[in-house]
Amino acid sequence: ARLVSDGVLLRHGLRLFKVRDKGYDAFDSPDRYRIGEFVQGKINLFGNHPRRYGLITGQYLKVNKNFMDGIHITKINPFEDADSLIYESRNPKTHVILLETYGAGNVRDEAMFDTDTIHTEILRRLHRRKFPVVLGSPMQDGAIDSPYESGTKAIMAGAISGGNTTGSTLPVKISRALYNSWDKANGLDYEKFRMEMSTNHVGELTS
Repeated sequence: ARLVSDGVLLRHGLRLFKVRDKGYDAFDSPDRYRIGEFVQGKINLFGNHPRRYGLITGQYLKVNKNFMDGIHITKINPFEDADSLIYESRNPKTHVILLETYGAGNVRDEAMFDTDTIHTEILRRLHRRKFPVVLGSPMQDGAIDSPYESGTKAIMAGAISGGNTTGSTLPVKISRALYNSWDKANGLDYEKFRMEMSTNHVGELTS
């Protein structure tokens, strides 16, 4: 929610970003996810809100504990060696890497100097090992599927697109996908994990 002149602006919960440390107006989202307002004790919906049951009571609510830890989150930056993804993948506590980029076009596919290792080659090596790397965006209106050649190369190398699932929703989805594709005897079912990530579970993936 966000304060407006005489009430509170309502936003889609799956698309929220915290943008301020203090104050009531601490969260924001892209404008298209403004779904209504709460003014003088009344809710006015704009018509673009997700459809739900008209009445929710305790008998309909169920706590879902089926999530799994083991996500390493890192951001692409020009000062980090692409090889660091290989080192992190060897951590027994890490089951998937979430690589945040400002669009998949920033996944480096050309070396900057002779001994430089490019991201697309690292992604290809991890894909061959069946170790998942999910591409995500830190931007509010971000989407990973990229028209740029380097972005296409990243997906072709085996990276898993987060699509337009953004903010804190994406790690939650990854955690759920990990749980759904984990076998106690054999560990991660890589292909099932990829399928879970391309599935729209609760409206988090709209493109």
